[in-house]
Amino acid sequence: LIGYYDPITETGSIIVENNFGYEIPIDPFNLIPVGLPEPGVTRIDVTGGVSDGECTEVWTSDEISPAAILKLSTGNGLVYIYTPKYMDPNSSGSTTMNEIAWYFTALDFETGATEFEILTSTGKEWNVNYAAISIAPDGTAYVGTLRGLLSVKDGSP
Repeated sequence: LIGYYDPITETGSIIVENNFGYEIPIDPFNLIPVGLPEPGVTRIDVTGGVSDGECTEVWTSDEISPAAILKLSTGNGLVYIYTPKYMDPNSSGSTTMNEIAWYFTALDFETGATEFEILTSTGKEWNVNYAAISIAPDGTAYVGTLRGLLSVKDGSP
């Protein structure tokens, strides 16, 4: 979960990922087929105070983010997630973890639209397995995976 309070609008926002169906990658021989978890990252706003507040669903994204600790940048308005996708788009819905590609993905905080996704790696060893996404002051994103630490940085001048 991400919790954010905007003192100007007096609105609290909660961003939650759906990780139902996530399977921990424990098969050392990669023989057990796995399916990707159900999609869904949702923003819910809470207005009206603690005792009589109301919850409103603002948006739901169809991205899958099963195992990363999400990060919100209030500076650029992006929610950073780490998403798996089948390398074969015609997959029957069950595959091995080595046939999954991993992406560093950003959602727009206001709309939930996917702003970008960057392929970081393929295979089960690049699963983050509940590691946090960290953003350095220079904008470099760091993600811990089962294989090691990876970094993603904007290459534009």
